[in-house]
Amino acid sequence: MKKAVYYWDIKEEELLPKATPSILVAYFRKQKEAAQTIIRELSGENLVSSISELNGIDEKLILFFFYLDPRLREFQELKNPARVIELIEKDYTTAFFDVLHPNPYKEIRQRSLIWKLPRVNDDKGTLWDVDFFQKELEKKDEVLRDNLKFKFIQSYYLFLIDEAENLCRRINGSNFNEKYPLLLVIDCILQVLLEVMDRNQEYLDSCLEFEGLFERDLQFLVKERFDNSFGRYSERSIRRQLFIKDFIPTKK
Repeated sequence: MKKAVYYWDIKEEELLPKATPSILVAYFRKQKEAAQTIIRELSGENLVSSISELNGIDEKLILFFFYLDPRLREFQELKNPARVIELIEKDYTTAFFDVLHPNPYKEIRQRSLIWKLPRVNDDKGTLWDVDFFQKELEKKDEVLRDNLKFKFIQSYYLFLIDEAENLCRRINGSNFNEKYPLLLVIDCILQVLLEVMDRNQEYLDSCLEFEGLFERDLQFLVKERFDNSFGRYSERSIRRQLFIKDFIPTKK
């Protein structure tokens, strides 16, 4: 299985232009070393807090490479390296949430790994700590609850929760780049399945009518959450780099 490669996995000379001011090189090194330390010490027990910290570093580095773009050199303010760092530290929290796919449910947002950020979202829970699907199912009438399509989706939902819990037990610093993208995809799929619960019966019939259509729709909806980004500035982002085709989990 292909491993992800993040900003902090790449040598600075491969990422930074030769003329990068020393103060910006030092800033990049600081963020890179902080991320590497977090990953070395990562385990299932500290996973959520570790991801929260990594998300913050990730967003800072997206902005960092955005401000390094030569096309922005015409802006006088960005010619001052110290000011660039000041802008990153000031704006990264706002930028973090600006590009996220909206989710109307606060409890789901708070528990999603994608939304974790220190001092903004300190909820230590995850989407697989609670059976949100059952809570939503209880709101439906008896006919819908007994519908085979709903039961199919619920079965897949519970399968994903088991997969996520197994990944959390196994994840550590040495396998992080391989395991975390799959965990992130599961996080996104769980959100999508909960959104499907709000759809009507006609939608369920159409999306499950043909073999493979449901998985295709999942791939589209999950990928959609990663399209609102800074383009090439986020190509090594921990939240936006995943491999949909390889990582859509299927029941054996």
